[in-house]
Amino acid sequence: MTLHELKCWPRAFAAVKSGDKTFEIRRADRDYKVGDILLLREFVFRGMGTDGHTVGDYTGEWLTRKVTFIGTSLGDPVGLLPGYVALGIRAEDP
Repeated sequence: MTLHELKCWPRAFAAVKSGDKTFEIRRADRDYKVGDILLLREFVFRGMGTDGHTVGDYTGEWLTRKVTFIGTSLGDPVGLLPGYVALGIRAEDP
């Protein structure tokens, strides 16, 4: 199991927190595995820096979700762009 710390925009963060959003679409730039934990940190996006990185501020809010499914562009979810993954997520069991 690996812990992945990720930025999460406020609208998506609120939807994950409420349980309305049970997935994440992310770049496949990490070795995501079923059972990994996502540490989602709410992040207010301000723009792009000259170095190509996002500029903004963390709100201090965070939550964790467990990866339960991984879809790739190799045929799982139709329409997923190459280089991205669809992650099924859920709150961890108490």
